[in-house]
Amino acid sequence: MATDFCIATGYTAGMARRPTYPTPPATGMNQWVRDALAASDMTQQALADALTASVGLGSYAKSMVNKMTKARKVSMDEARAISAITGYPLPPSADDEDLAAQIRNLDPADQQMVRSLIDRLHAQKISSSPE
Repeated sequence: MATDFCIATGYTAGMARRPTYPTPPATGMNQWVRDALAASDMTQQALADALTASVGLGSYAKSMVNKMTKARKVSMDEARAISAITGYPLPPSADDEDLAAQIRNLDPADQQMVRSLIDRLHAQKISSSPE
């Protein structure tokens, strides 16, 4: 039988609670995780379970997903998995941030090689564009 509390709050046993966020996210990716959860109507626990089931990501708890909505850095592999799980598209800048991080992690000679390649591609694009 429902208690007065349950009737007053609309709470029923077993009801999954949707998170409310008292603080703003630290980054755009943290907001993106919030948006992906909301759009998919998934709970943080359901997303944690799905991430754990994803190959190669490791074990996730609800608390880890909660931290992803606040300040924890979300890796590109995690973002891609969350996008696949929730059906929510990655933000356009996510791949750019990942690429920039990969380039920063290269040694200086390889960074220069990437810059040279980009310069050649830009030059090729300019020379092949109609005037």
